[in-house]
Amino acid sequence: MKKVIPYLLLIGFIVIFDQVTKYFVVENMRLYERLPIIDGFLNFTFAKNTGAAFSFGDSYSDTVRLVIFKILPVGVCIWILKCFLNLFEPARNF
Repeated sequence: MKKVIPYLLLIGFIVIFDQVTKYFVVENMRLYERLPIIDGFLNFTFAKNTGAAFSFGDSYSDTVRLVIFKILPVGVCIWILKCFLNLFEPARNF
């Protein structure tokens, strides 16, 4: 179990960092506002995406998007975590 803790901490940090940066953008930038990172080469632009990557699923109903993009991923993450933790569980003799 000691081997699992650093990974769980890293995952937790990434999730928290992601949510904090999203909150910062929503609270401090206007829609489509651009923030130059490397002038003339790389800009950070605030845009909303109601679907997944590259707006996949943006035309789906709110209920379908809720299931596909929020409920299903949480269930899959719980299942993966259970499988991951089972790897570190001592072998059982029946």
